[in-house]
Amino acid sequence: MLAARDELELHLQWADASQFSYPTDRGAFRFVVDDVDALFLQWSKSGVVNPATSQGSPGSKPGNTPWGTREFQLRDPAHDTLQFYSPRKRDA
Repeated sequence: MLAARDELELHLQWADASQFSYPTDRGAFRFVVDDVDALFLQWSKSGVVNPATSQGSPGSKPGNTPWGTREFQLRDPAHDTLQFYSPRKRDA
């Protein structure tokens, strides 16, 4: 489900616990940001993100996706996935 108002979008997706690969899997929350690389750099410098200790989390560094975004993700202490993304800029 997608709910949007002004510049805020909220994506909700339900998944049954039987669909999780691991018992610690949880939901995912996606946040659109203006510049995902700048956010990652800021958080790396402040210690929120440590690229050297990604704990094997896929997408822990910004990368391009086939669906046209650039994104990275983290896991919070409750094992929820927090995804931060920006639409990729088209080449001129």
